[in-house]
Amino acid sequence: MRKKLLILLTVFFSSFVFVDQIFAATYNYLSGEYFNCAASSSSSIRCDFSINGATSYTLSYSDDSVGTSYIGVYENTYNITGLKCGPNGHYASNHHSFQIQACGPVGRFPINYKTYSCTQWIDKPLPVYVNLPCSMSNGKCGTANGKTYPYNATGYTPDTQCVSGSSSNTTFPSAGSSISWTCSGTDGGVASTTCTASRIGPPINGACGPAATTYYYIHTTYPAAQCSSGTPSNTAFPAIGSSVSWTCSGQNGGVASTTCTASRTGLPINGSCGIANGKSFSSAPTSGLCNSGEPLYFSGSGPWSWYCGGSNGGTSEICSANTSIAGSCGTANNKTYAYNVTAYSPDTQCSSGSSSNTAFPGQGSVVAWTCSGQYGGEARSCAAGRNLAPINGSCGTAARSYAYNVTSYSGYSQCSSGSSSNTTFPNPGGSVSWTCSGQNGGSASTTCTASRAATPVAGACGTANNKTYAYNVTSYGSDTQCSSGSSSNTAFPGQGSVVAWTCSGTAGGETRSCAAGRNLAPINGVCGPATTTYSGTATAYSGAQCTSGTASNTAFPAAGSSVSWTCSGTNGGNPSPTCTASRSKANSINLTLFKNAFDLLPTDTKSGSEEQCLWCEWYEKNTLVSGINETGLGKAGSLGFSFYYTDNINYRL
Repeated sequence: MRKKLLILLTVFFSSFVFVDQIFAATYNYLSGEYFNCAASSSSSIRCDFSINGATSYTLSYSDDSVGTSYIGVYENTYNITGLKCGPNGHYASNHHSFQIQACGPVGRFPINYKTYSCTQWIDKPLPVYVNLPCSMSNGKCGTANGKTYPYNATGYTPDTQCVSGSSSNTTFPSAGSSISWTCSGTDGGVASTTCTASRIGPPINGACGPAATTYYYIHTTYPAAQCSSGTPSNTAFPAIGSSVSWTCSGQNGGVASTTCTASRTGLPINGSCGIANGKSFSSAPTSGLCNSGEPLYFSGSGPWSWYCGGSNGGTSEICSANTSIAGSCGTANNKTYAYNVTAYSPDTQCSSGSSSNTAFPGQGSVVAWTCSGQYGGEARSCAAGRNLAPINGSCGTAARSYAYNVTSYSGYSQCSSGSSSNTTFPNPGGSVSWTCSGQNGGSASTTCTASRAATPVAGACGTANNKTYAYNVTSYGSDTQCSSGSSSNTAFPGQGSVVAWTCSGTAGGETRSCAAGRNLAPINGVCGPATTTYSGTATAYSGAQCTSGTASNTAFPAAGSSVSWTCSGTNGGNPSPTCTASRSKANSINLTLFKNAFDLLPTDTKSGSEEQCLWCEWYEKNTLVSGINETGLGKAGSLGFSFYYTDNINYRL
């Protein structure tokens, strides 16, 4: 992109020499670039230039009166006037000269310059020479440029007004205002463009403006401000019959306003009377007053009048209604008369209007009629009834006893009149009661009852049956005589006896026979008086072998021998110890019974069971024998003798 750049021309006076020699290393133009200067008269020089990369140009001149003088920085085409160019020719005392210098990036242009004679180049193109780099500096805005400071700020710090150059105005903006300045160039540099900084005012809360109101439908714009402070969030104007809301923003950190609202009325609507207009009513109408519009100024106690007001500027209409008398049912309406009443009196069929049917209802029936309205009033429908004659409740054939296997009242009725209060059929062995309700005001029956036989259960013997108890048990204990039914005999058997009983069935069930016994007490065997020694001539026991029990051996001992036995126990008793009986030899004396050979008396016979003892006392302690008192242990010594027995005929045995 081509850029119009600045030229600074330096014109200076050369009083003694005119230099028209062109220095080496002139600038080579690129396509589209140009740099043309020409003296149009003795007092005017015109320069036109456009060189890529050049940033500024300087112009200065000198003459014999003012010396060297800086003219300024120029941009694009600039006409230099007021130059004091002398007459044509070389070495004129008032001969003026000027110098052109182009500044830009290092390396873009060769460092060259040229001095020209003012008058030499009138109406002629001037050769162009450039000289880089230049020491000049353009002014430039600092970080404060374009910045808005808080209302409580008091200075630019840490910002600067100029990055280069000096500010033309160092004043800090007051709250709610702004300040402008430029930054000067140095060494021929140009000043900056205008720099600006501002400072906000104190916080201002948003506030709804006068536009927040209701507008007529013909309005299309807000005639006043939407916000008295702040900016509206919605600038739309409400459509017909609608509304628009907005808020007004706060300024300088202030809060937004509450919601602002503007509404716009709908199109005009004319009021018109409703269906109640011109009709007759028994009381003031409350509906159908207006087809459109609102009912207003309702008045009267019959007839009545009102307005149907228009809206949004619409017209209103006057409406009215007349008084009518509707038919009204009398005190007989919805009444049920007793069965024995035959007329409505003192009731009336209609309190307003006439009855269409004056008949009185029959028993159990209803009569309907209407009461006509008057003056256009509506008719009313009415009715009255009459009860049937009262019927008392009465028990039916179901109040009886049933077999255990019957399960329903089938074939029987619980009530001959009325309804049963309980339809449950009795369980086996139970009963059910109920009453039968009266009808038409009749009284309920007395209590009706049905019963059902229990299910037959046969008697059954308990755990005591067929049991034999120990002799020392005295009751059945945990055993039972009957597991079902009742015992006919609760006695416990005595020792050695049996008790019999029966267990009765219930509800016709069979009876069962049962029995239990009890053992005798145990008796141990005991030896009897037969346990002794018999004479040789004895042939039988002189007493019982056992006083208790039975002898295990009933044999009698042979002469000169013995027999042993035991006596058995009974009822579990123990047997006796061994019992023994012995028998002497026939016709002999058992010497074992003698105490001493001298114990025999001469007159003793063999018939005695024991020989008489003559000397017994002699051998016993502390006895008196023949007047001799012996206190020792008995006589010591022995006596030898011989003897024999004879039988009855003195035969020697």
